Amino acid sequence: MNHIASFLAITFTTILVLCASQIRGNQGNLWLFGLKYHVHIVNGMEINHSNPLIVHCQSKEDDIGEHSLQLNQEITWHFKVRFDGSTLFYCDVKQDRLTKHFDAFDATIGGDCAGNGQCYCDNSKELIVRCKSADDDLGERSLDKDGEWKWNFRVNFFRSTLFYCNVKWGEYLEKSFNVFDTDYISSKCEDTSTCFWSVRDEGIYFSCDNVNYVKQHNWS
Repeated sequence: MNHIASFLAITFTTILVLCASQIRGNQGNLWLFGLKYHVHIVNGMEINHSNPLIVHCQSKEDDIGEHSLQLNQEITWHFKVRFDGSTLFYCDVKQDRLTKHFDAFDATIGGDCAGNGQCYCDNSKELIVRCKSADDDLGERSLDKDGEWKWNFRVNFFRSTLFYCNVKWGEYLEKSFNVFDTDYISSKCEDTSTCFWSVRDEGIYFSCDNVNYVKQHNWS
């Protein structure tokens, strides 16, 4: 039986609504009483950038209101932490059908901003990708926007070859999925022996020609 040569190209595009706001600094996780903190929420989402990012942030005592942010725009507000350290600001963000809820500030996050009291939330993080099969661990890669990772292989004698990947952006979006199998996926790639995967803000897409992509997975 002849082995079937296959080539797999995975094209990842950096995506997401908004980053996790817990950026670790050198100050430790100790908020400073009396320091005025400034929180910045930045829209760095380049894909679908013509559509605004809707942001609504509040605490138990203060409602910052709803804001519509175009690409690279931000909202900011300032405050002092309560004496007991219980200050908590949280945000809900939305763009089209994508929504996310996260904590923008608590005592732990405040400790990492304590150097100058400036706390930033943006989506400039890279996409972390790890791919493997039962026999080969391809390791972990960090991909910027429009970054690409490709490899080639031969299907084993028993036609049981299976590659899968885990992709993660920040603290909020993560997905594991098969990128090659000898049943469904290989039949789609049969004409070109090439399988393309594109990771986007609205989900995971597949193509056999790098032109026509079909959505295969949602983030949730």
